[in-house]
Order: sequence, then structure tokens, then C-alpha cells
Amino acid sequence: MNPLIVSAQSSQKEKKVLKVKNASILKRGKRKYWIARFDVFNDNNIVSKGKEESTKVYLEEESREYMQNTYLPVWIIKKEEELQKEKQHSTKFLYYADMFLEDYKRNRDYYSMQKKVQRVIIDFGDIEITDITKLQVRRWINNLPNALTGEELTRTTRKKYKTIFNQIFELALDEEVIERNFISEIKIVGKDSNKDAIKTFSTEEVHLLLQESKDTQRYGEQLHPYLGLVFNEGIS
Repeated sequence: MNPLIVSAQSSQKEKKVLKVKNASILKRGKRKYWIARFDVFNDNNIVSKGKEESTKVYLEEESREYMQNTYLPVWIIKKEEELQKEKQHSTKFLYYADMFLEDYKRNRDYYSMQKKVQRVIIDFGDIEITDITKLQVRRWINNLPNALTGEELTRTTRKKYKTIFNQIFELALDEEVIERNFISEIKIVGKDSNKDAIKTFSTEEVHLLLQESKDTQRYGEQLHPYLGLVFNEGIS
């Protein structure tokens, strides 16, 4: 019997695919961060139950609804990647998305960019980047609704998502994982932003925002003085 074949078969049997299940977001006592609680399974056999980890996201930064519905699916993908402990790095979309965010940290709008990338990762994170097609990306971008209102996104906003895909695919191209970056070929559709529709805040709206921003438990200590400054300087 060929020992090389035996070795390959043994390695394949020993390879474990770990999955995160029953994950939820919790608030624990006086802890300042949201907590992720989860179980780890190997196929249908439980490996670890009731594990808890800090998300490093402050309670006042995000709502429970956002953490459960938007943050957690992305976190699960990342946690499963970590659990696999692959000797060679992944070639999934998530790997290059994380690399993109790491490079983007020096930018002032990092937090806003991180939210956009998280929306992309929910649908593309667990897919091999070589398997993603131009049709998939085009249809995803051009059908993506506003996360808060569900309304159609403007063409300008859709182009921002296209830029995210483009930069992530460029990283895979640099590593020669893919042969070409087709993102630039994608045509973006959508309504144009209407600058004439922008109106200044009314006096009642200003008073309401200033009053609500005093709630430091929900918004932190910086929002109220910040709003006081910008409203005095003039803001639309």
C-alpha cells in the first residue's frame, strides 16, 4: 500500500470543519462592550458550549438590533475562519475584505467604510473570491437598498460600494489569486442625488436634537457639545 495515499486519506479524515451556531449578542452587567455568546460544533457534535467573547464595540456606539442583525453575521464568518486555523491563508472574499479594512484604518472615515464593508461581507464573505462573478456583483450593487429606510440608493452611493469591490479585487489580483479585476466594467444604475431636496433644520428640530443628545447613556458625552458647536456654525 502506498504510504503517501494513506497519509493523504488520514489527513482528510482528521480535517475538522468547525461551525459557530446559536450565536447571540448580550449585554453583561457593567461591561462597556457588547458580548457575543456562541456554541462551536464539528458537524453535528458540539465542541464548546456557551462561549463568550467581547466584540470590542461600545454599548453606546451601536444598538442591539444592529449588533444582532448586521454585526453578528459578519462576526460569525470571521470567528469560523479563525477556528479553522488554516496553515495557509484563506482565498475567500472575507480575507481580502479584512486586508482592505486594515489598510484603510488611517483614513478618517474608517468607521463609515467599515459599516459598508460589513454589508458586503454578509453576502460575499464566505465565497471564494475566484468564484464571484461580474453578474453577481452587478446585481448586488444595483439592487442594494438603503439599510435604514429600504429605499433605493443613489447612484453616488452605489458607486461607493463598487469602489469597495474594486479595491478588494485589486488585492486578490496583486496576489495573482485572480487573473483580472472585472469590477471597473460594471455599470452602475440608480437615481441621482437631489441636492435641491436638502433643507435646513427647523428651530423645533434643532431643539429636539440638542435635548435628545443630552442622553449620554445612549449617545456618549461628545455628541451634545458637538451639536451645539455645529448648529451655531450653521449646518444643513
